[in-house]
Amino acid sequence: MQTLAPRIKKLVDQAVTTLKIEEQIDCFIVNQPIGNAYVRGGLTPGGNHFIAITSDLVWKLTDEELLFVIGHEIGHILFNTNDIGIILGMAYDEESMPSMALMHLLATWNKLVEFSCDRMGLIACGDKDTAISALYSTIMGLDSAKTGFVPADYLENIDEEIVSPEDFAVFRQNSHPPFPLRIKALDLFANSSTFES
Repeated sequence: MQTLAPRIKKLVDQAVTTLKIEEQIDCFIVNQPIGNAYVRGGLTPGGNHFIAITSDLVWKLTDEELLFVIGHEIGHILFNTNDIGIILGMAYDEESMPSMALMHLLATWNKLVEFSCDRMGLIACGDKDTAISALYSTIMGLDSAKTGFVPADYLENIDEEIVSPEDFAVFRQNSHPPFPLRIKALDLFANSSTFES
């Protein structure tokens, strides 16, 4: 709400305007000491969606970094990420489970969605270094200003840490792609004609 968290309300409105979103998006701050943000909502279109950001991120991130996080979460709304889980919940119950092949396919799809959502976050904040710094703080749980993390220095050495996308085991583990791969993808998109346009 404007009266309880005017800073966050302003940032959500700014991201919605930048991304040219027509629907109303609400945002809630969750009192948790870990850095996280997520989207909840019903089947789209017409479902009510909201973004939740933990108090840790609100405390730790700059306004520009929060714009990245908010833009990333708006991406999840635009790409209907939650719909897959809802549909699986309707199609399967505790006694029947999806095949391993389907689960691997969905796990890979989830990670590809994360790359697309990172692009939405970059568009919302407008700056590659800010986007990388926001990801660093959110994923690592560290304040980039306090650790001395410099996105440009990290990018210079990132190829040593990249896990090949052909290693599909990476895409079947965890819920998000590895940090170096996300940073490399952000860098490639930030230097593309698509981002410039």
